[in-house]
Amino acid sequence: MTMQASGGQDTKIEQNNIRVVLADDHPVVRHGINSILTHDGSIEVVGEASDGYETQVVCKDQNPDVLLLDLSMPGPKLTDLIAGIKATCKKTKILVLSAHDDDIYVREVIKVGVEGYLLKEEAPDIVTKAVHSIHKGSTWFSQPIVEKLVQWQFGAKSDYDEVKLTKREKEILGLVAKGFDNEKIATVLGLAEQTIRNYVSTIYEKIDVHTRAEAVVWAIEGGFGD
Repeated sequence: MTMQASGGQDTKIEQNNIRVVLADDHPVVRHGINSILTHDGSIEVVGEASDGYETQVVCKDQNPDVLLLDLSMPGPKLTDLIAGIKATCKKTKILVLSAHDDDIYVREVIKVGVEGYLLKEEAPDIVTKAVHSIHKGSTWFSQPIVEKLVQWQFGAKSDYDEVKLTKREKEILGLVAKGFDNEKIATVLGLAEQTIRNYVSTIYEKIDVHTRAEAVVWAIEGGFGD
């Protein structure tokens, strides 16, 4: 079993570090990603797993801020794994890091609520930027994934003119599409963060989505942001 939790070091860990679990069935890949993340200085790798079952155990034990998840590991069905972790670890954001960009992979993980999808061809600094971004409440997708997402059609949701958004809601949705988290949107618009959260909840209901990633895709398709 390749389940492990980081620990036993004398170095004092800052309380505000982003706590990350790595899940990949290739030890060399995990080692490389671990080095990239820990070099950042504000990210702490608190555990590793080599299959889906170990991922469930480590996440339940560590309750990380971010799970960096490969899609090609042995274990339970991918959507069941993600949904289970979302149910067990309420605060954990999931960032997919995969060599696969097939539509079926992307569609499935977006629908079950991952916050980001990176291809393994990305530069090391992009990985750390993505971790920081989704930890703050935003989303992050590699450009080829974005290009796939904007080609999707969400059934009735594709009739954008039928969705009645206020001017303020359109403004906020555009900022969501640009990758702004709620805190940054609040700063830009001079509103309280709780007010932005309320707006975002209303927007989700109006456009019939359940996750920020779906909202980003809907907004881009509808021309509300880049």
